[in-house]
Amino acid sequence: MANNQDIKFLEETISNFLNDNPKTGFITFQVTTAQGNLPVENARITISIPLGDDYHIAKVLYSDESGKTEPFPLPAPESSLSNAPNSKRPYSEYNVSATAPGYTTVELFNVPIFDGINSIQPVNLLPAINGMNEVVYEEENESL
Repeated sequence: MANNQDIKFLEETISNFLNDNPKTGFITFQVTTAQGNLPVENARITISIPLGDDYHIAKVLYSDESGKTEPFPLPAPESSLSNAPNSKRPYSEYNVSATAPGYTTVELFNVPIFDGINSIQPVNLLPAINGMNEVVYEEENESL
């Protein structure tokens, strides 16, 4: 059970994150296999944000029969930050885990979310071989 100090730290951390990200961006996942040629239905997409020393789960989504999720809103910083050089980065970053029965798990790190933009994030799941559930790690380009 968390003590009052832990709860206060978590509340402050979440409050700081929301203050730094007062706007909203959106993300839609397109989950496929066979190098993007076949949709994967009912893939479980877990979006998380790194807060402090642990992860805070933001949301779990599932893909539909076309392999897509509905656009999901996420906190993002103001787009005006992109107009000033050397300011804070104009996007927030999230980590994503995608999995479906019979497929490998894909982990995506530093997925950017921009204010007012619906980002389409492709996820290509590979079939698991001999029942093994390998994890594939991918990191988004850090030079944004």
